[in-house]
Amino acid sequence: MRLLFAVFFLLLIFSCKQKNKKETNIAATKNSLVTDHSYPKYVSFLSSLDSTNPESAGRAAREFNELFKGADKNKADSAFVLFENFNASVEKNLNEALLKDTTNYAPYAGNSSEASPKSGKAAAFVEKLRKNGYIIDLVEGSAYTRRDYNFLPAYIYPNVSTVMQQYLEQVRKEANEGFIDDAGLIIKPVDLAKRILFWEDFLAANPSFIYAGSIKESQRSFVTFLLEGIDNTPLLEYGSTKLNLDFKEAFEYVLKEAPQSNLANLVRPYYAALQAKNNSRLEGILKDYRKRDLIFSFED
Repeated sequence: MRLLFAVFFLLLIFSCKQKNKKETNIAATKNSLVTDHSYPKYVSFLSSLDSTNPESAGRAAREFNELFKGADKNKADSAFVLFENFNASVEKNLNEALLKDTTNYAPYAGNSSEASPKSGKAAAFVEKLRKNGYIIDLVEGSAYTRRDYNFLPAYIYPNVSTVMQQYLEQVRKEANEGFIDDAGLIIKPVDLAKRILFWEDFLAANPSFIYAGSIKESQRSFVTFLLEGIDNTPLLEYGSTKLNLDFKEAFEYVLKEAPQSNLANLVRPYYAALQAKNNSRLEGILKDYRKRDLIFSFED
C-alpha cells in the first residue's frame, strides 16, 4: 500500500504543480503589470514552439533571458509562470513518448557522464535533453524524463525576483538530493525535516507567492513521510517497537532548533506518544492530523 502511495505521491505532486501553474498563469495574465512588449512577445514566442521537442525548452529559456534582461522583476516573475507552463507540456510529452520507446535508458540516468555511453542514437537523444534542461532518471527502476533545475540559474535567476530565486534554488537543491525511490527515503529524515521547516518559513514570509498552493501540497506529503515513514524507511526498527534512530534524530532536531514552528507543534505530541509506546494515542493523533488535512491517509 505504501509503495503504491509513494508512486501516487510523485504523480500527485506533478499534477498539483500543473494545476497551480495553470491557475497562477491566469492570475498573472489578468493582473500583469507589464507595460512594454516583452510579455506579449514571450507569449507569442512560446506559442510558436513545438512542445514535443526538448530543444524548444532550451529556446524558451534563452528567449526569456533576452526579453526580460533588466526588466522589472515582478514582470519577469509573471513571465516565468508561462515558462514553467510550457516546460510542463514539454515534460509531459517527453514522458508519453518515452513510454512507447523500447530503448533501455537506465544507463543514462542522472547527471553522471561516466554512467552514459557516449555514442549512438540514444546517447545523442540524452545529450539533447541535457542541453535543454532535462535528464533521464529512474523511479522504481523505470526510466523517465525530468527537469534539470541546474539549467535555470544561467537563464532565469538573473531576471526574476529575489523571492523567486530563493524558491528556485530550494527546488534545485531538492531535485539534486532526491526524495523517494524503491519505496524508501533517499534522504535522511532530519533533512526532510529541514525541508519542511524551510518551506514553512518561506510561506510565512511570502504568503501570496505564486506557487504557494503547490508548496502547501508538497508540505502535506513531506510531513506524512516524516511522521509515518515508508516501507523501506520504516518509522520503527524492523520487527520491533523501537523508534528508528534516524527519525528520533529528526524529531529532536525539530523540537530543539524550531520549537515554535508549526512542525514542532505536530511532532511534539506524536514523539511523546512514540516514546511512551502509546499506540491508541498515536492513532488518535494521526487521525486528527488526517481530518485536518495536515497529512495524507494511506487508505485514501
